[in-house]
Formats: sequence, C-alpha cells, structure tokens
Amino acid sequence: MRFLNQSIIAFLMVTAASIAAVLLFTTWRANRHMAGVRWFAGAGATGAVGFFLATLPVPHTDGPDWPMLINGGFVFTALLMVLEGSLRFMHRESHLRWRAGLVLVPVFVLLNWWYEDEMLAQRIFHDAAYSVVVLVAAFTMLRSVKGDDRMINSLVAFFLMGIAGAMAARSLVAGQVETLEALQQHPVHALTLAVVVLCIMGWTYSVHMACYVRSQASLRMMLHKDPVTGLSGRQRMADFVQREIARCERSGVRFSYLIVELHEFQQAGGHADSALADEVLLAFGQRLDDYARGADFACPLGDDQFGVILHHTPSQEHLRGAVARLRHLLAQPLEVRHLPTQVDISLGMAMWPTDGQTLEALESIATQRMQAEKFSMFKPYVQSEGLRTG
Repeated sequence: MRFLNQSIIAFLMVTAASIAAVLLFTTWRANRHMAGVRWFAGAGATGAVGFFLATLPVPHTDGPDWPMLINGGFVFTALLMVLEGSLRFMHRESHLRWRAGLVLVPVFVLLNWWYEDEMLAQRIFHDAAYSVVVLVAAFTMLRSVKGDDRMINSLVAFFLMGIAGAMAARSLVAGQVETLEALQQHPVHALTLAVVVLCIMGWTYSVHMACYVRSQASLRMMLHKDPVTGLSGRQRMADFVQREIARCERSGVRFSYLIVELHEFQQAGGHADSALADEVLLAFGQRLDDYARGADFACPLGDDQFGVILHHTPSQEHLRGAVARLRHLLAQPLEVRHLPTQVDISLGMAMWPTDGQTLEALESIATQRMQAEKFSMFKPYVQSEGLRTG
C-alpha cells in the first residue's frame, strides 16, 4: 500500500465524500417523503465538508490545529446523522435524540481542543467513537426486517460495519505506535482509509437501493390499497373485473361499471383544507364501500374519482334501480368532524358487454358519460337508450 501516500489518500477521501454527498442529495430529492433520507443527505454533505477541511494545510502557529478540530466535529456530526437517519429509516423516530446530538458534538470538539497536543490520543478517541456510532447504525438497519428489505438492509449494514471495522483497526494501531508520523506510515493506516473510501461509496449505493426497494413496495401497496380511503386499489379492481368477465362469459349474465366523481363538497361551519378534503374522501369511500358490500366492488381511481363494479345487472331496469339507490345514498350528508357535509357528484356508467368487453373500454364509455353529466345543466343526465341514471 506504499503507493497510497497522504496526498492520494486525501484526494480519494474528498472525492468519495463529494460523490456520496451528490448521490445522497439526489436520492433525498427523489424520496423526500421517506423517513430518514433527509438525514442521510445531510450526513453526506457534512462529511464532505469535514473531509475537505482535513486537507487544508496546518497553520504555522503555536495555536490549535483548527482544520483538524473542525474536521473532527464535522465527521462526528455526519456519523451521528447517519445513525439518526438509520433510526428514522427503520421507523424509530424520537424528538429527543437530535437534542442529545447538539450536546455531544460540542463536547466532542472541546475534548479535541483539550487534548490538542496528544494527537495519538485524539486518534484513538476519534476512531473508537466513530466505530461505536457506525456500528450502532449498522445493527439498527438489521432489526425487525424481512424479505427484500432484509437483503438490501443487510448490504447497508455490511458497508457500515466495514467503516466501523476500519476505524476500530486504526484505533488499535494508534495505541501501539509512538508518534502520529509512525501511525501514518503504518501499512494498516493506508489500508483502513482505502476501506473507508470503498465502504462510503458502497454505503451510498446501498442506501439508494434501499430507498428504491421501499418506494417500489409502497407503489405495490398503493396499487392494492389506497392510502387515503383504505379501500382496495386499482390493481385489485382490474383483477376483479377479469374474474367478472370470465364468470359472465360462462353464465351469460351482465355486470356494470360505474365511475363516480366527487367534485364539490360543502360543510356547515367547516374550513376547507387538504386534511378536510382527505377526510371527506375517506367518508365518501366508506359510504361507497358500504353500498358495494357483498358481491359488488368499489375502489378509488384518483383525481377524486371512484370506480364501482355492480356484480349482477341482467337488464337496464335493474341497473337503473341500482344507480337510483346509489344516488339516494350519496345524496345523504356525510358526517365529517362531527359536522354534516354535503357532496356534489357526477356519475357515468357502462354495461358489459354492450358498451365494451374490456375494463379499458368500459372505463372510457363511463368516463365520457360522467363528463357529459358533469357539464349538463340537468342532472341526472340521459346516458344511453333512454336510460336515466337516477
């Protein structure tokens, strides 16, 4: 490892930390809703500043080595942010930990300043503290996980353990040599720094992959269950329609597809806000779900629209009666925040196989009829073959 002199090591450390900071920032921008990622991005930026300060020339004075003192504070802060990010990423939030960090960092810097003449003692203390913090973060990523999360979290923990092991090894070597120069010339010193550089890059990549795996899992969950209303998602509706088509082809019966759009609500004494809108959607979705109990099916489609599958509509008269009952049910005020809330809807419908033989075709026809009713002066709108929806 002789080719890894101090200049090359410093360049590699700053380059790796800078690349990690940029990648973690982009990961945070793409996953701002995800717990802990902001702390990872902050750790990347803080660590990059700390490694850069370590490359500054030592001032030719009898005072303290301020670049190294500040470097120690920045790196320790970055590692505490890695730990905090790991805890939050694993849904272990706390309002007190960051306050403890505000105390630990100044204490760490003061200890560095107090032992400014004992560089080896500083190195032993630094590396021991670094390895403990990183090791705790590694074990945090492994607790109570399974499946794909366990595999990718194990990769995150592996690189964190690599950093912790390298720091612990350098701390042990520092305890066996006489001077700081001897430590810097020791082959283990260069090896540990090379391991740290590689593990920083590996940890950055594995964090990015962990965010990707979690976002994909959230997307799959949203397809199967809507996060606002708690109803089944669009993917389950598509599966339900496929089963309905197969059943109706065998039995010769019909089913119908309805689109209901909630485009206005009024609450007596209420103040409209995004939280209230979500609560109205929740109550509205629950009412649709109550209507669809049994063999029927209801789910949100997005943009304040809901899809309803009527399991058995053998004739237009039967469909007309079912839609009339649905309109009557939705005309009743919802109770949101203990206040009555009146909603205004538009409704479109399509019957299989008359209006279409696939979900896409049925949805297209139902959407057209819903839009026609929405912009009609008279409701309910006459939709097809003299059939009124209410």
